[in-house]
Amino acid sequence: MDEFIKFLKNNNIIAILSNEVSNINEKTSILRANINKVNKVDNFIMLYQEFSKTLWIRVGQLDNPSRVMFHKYWVCHYSKVNKVKYSLLCAKISMNECHNHSVNTNGSMKFLRITPENCGIFTQKMAKKNFGCVNNPLEKLKEKTQSHTEKGISIIIHEEKPWAVLVVTPLMKRVQHLSSSKELIFCDSTSSCDTMETTLTTVLAVSNTGAVPIAMIMHEGQSSDSYTNAFRLLEKHYPLCFGCNESLLNGTGRLTSIRRSKEREGIK
Repeated sequence: MDEFIKFLKNNNIIAILSNEVSNINEKTSILRANINKVNKVDNFIMLYQEFSKTLWIRVGQLDNPSRVMFHKYWVCHYSKVNKVKYSLLCAKISMNECHNHSVNTNGSMKFLRITPENCGIFTQKMAKKNFGCVNNPLEKLKEKTQSHTEKGISIIIHEEKPWAVLVVTPLMKRVQHLSSSKELIFCDSTSSCDTMETTLTTVLAVSNTGAVPIAMIMHEGQSSDSYTNAFRLLEKHYPLCFGCNESLLNGTGRLTSIRRSKEREGIK
């Protein structure tokens, strides 16, 4: 306490008279100081906390005191006042491991709930296994070319930039020989499907049942070179795909119009 009083006097913070300090016992001291406002009391408590490296909490006060302005009580924060005793191990866990079914077996584990995280990981692994890497799906197509060929599906890959993949199924091969395939052709392209900017272009012909596909071409981007390379791949491997007519693709990889001789003669 003497060191604290000396600290206050040396810094001229609160005026305290030395002869006004009295000790009730070895642990308690009474100070007389020029504190006449409530905010000065709070400042005094903060100074003492900082000086003594302790923390003090208010536990009570006199309501409407008549002889003094205010009367409050503080105790150290380690005091047992208003403290609730508790154990460090406050949780009680009861477990019964006697199951009425088998555990850690294939038959029981299939009923476990799947978290969204595990579902996402499983989906990514299955997609990579069945469809290949997102950044390079052509490698997986090469692996499956033989199995698709056995089913009558033709997959032709052009790896040079801009790359292209031609897919023709048995049904498409039949449509290529229809007479309506040399009258009118539609081309429908999707937007970018993945990080490689893959575009799926479907070449369609007119039939009695509606539009039917002649071929599907996956190619890189939607530039003129990309479309030119894609149609050249179709022309190279299926030159008679438009109703056995070669004039639709005139060697440039670009679609041209077909004018049948009979219609031209009828217009004349």
